[in-house]
Amino acid sequence: MSQSNQKSEEIQNFLTRPYLFYPILLFLFVFLVDKLFFLEKVRDYLKTEFTYIYYDVKKDLLKELIQKYGSQATHKSPKKLVILLGSSRLLYFKNQEILDFYPDWDVYNFSSAVTTPAYYLFFLERMMEGGVKPDFLVMEADPFQFNANSTTFKKSNLANSFDLRFVLSYAWTLGRENVNYYLGNTIFGVSKNKPYLSNVVNRLTNKKFEMAELVKQMTIDTLYKDQGNAISPAGAFFERDFGRLEDSSIRTIGWIYPKYAPSEMQFEFYEKILKLVKERHIPTIVVRPEVSLPLENLLASMKIPAPWKERILPINRSYGIPLLELAESKDYECNSFADSGHMAVDCYRPFLRFLRLHFPHSVQ
Repeated sequence: MSQSNQKSEEIQNFLTRPYLFYPILLFLFVFLVDKLFFLEKVRDYLKTEFTYIYYDVKKDLLKELIQKYGSQATHKSPKKLVILLGSSRLLYFKNQEILDFYPDWDVYNFSSAVTTPAYYLFFLERMMEGGVKPDFLVMEADPFQFNANSTTFKKSNLANSFDLRFVLSYAWTLGRENVNYYLGNTIFGVSKNKPYLSNVVNRLTNKKFEMAELVKQMTIDTLYKDQGNAISPAGAFFERDFGRLEDSSIRTIGWIYPKYAPSEMQFEFYEKILKLVKERHIPTIVVRPEVSLPLENLLASMKIPAPWKERILPINRSYGIPLLELAESKDYECNSFADSGHMAVDCYRPFLRFLRLHFPHSVQ
């Protein structure tokens, strides 16, 4: 039998046996069902918390910012553009106070929960590509953002921000594990929004989620209206019990400082940021927000801040960009905390004054 006849017979046998298609059809069915887990309604029933909404809104605000201040903007605002990039420690400015005290500022807050230098670089690169040049850039830096053993980078930044172009552009820096994690979350819905049935049952049976849904919508509305500034979940509360601050410090250590070790990846991203803003002549300061005394003492006993400073300060000096610690600054004074790691809302007013005092004179 000739080779061509043999191949023809094999194809005919395959076509006459439909069960050979079953694995392909099954794969396609499962793949399509998996896409349901990307739907927002499905996601809301699977998630136990709503951290992802901060990341979703900030991406939309990035588009708004580029339309308003980018190279294609038709009527740019005469106000001074101030960009905030931080974690939840820079998230709760009151937009109305900014408008009241500094009406010549237009502040966009891209801070989000548990951010890292990689997150900052993503947003800054997209701003620059869109032709946005801030008059003043304020970035947060803290040792927790440089912890190689923290899982929060994956669960927060990789799971909710970035795009494929960014991940592939910095694949070597991110490493194979992080790239695979991102691709898995991008391609498979059950990876991004894990289908834990217990969460669904709680959502359907527990009425507290009705209130959670209301708080979620209020948060989203405020983020859009106030250009990234958020409602504080603690409201005007500040912790008066020193013992509770000590307990909260232990929980914070276990959450974002566990098994602390410096992340070479995040230091590399951090240096890329400073190089970028230096090349683009963007006035920039880096701030380390104050944390409660029990947490600072606990961090010091674990020898976390000192080696971090020894590593990061020379980087800042090499680019001529100051790193200012609120706990040591004469231009800031507030000692109220919502928990061990977050200043109370009342402290954002002196923080705002601190930023005004460090606003670059060249763009006053």
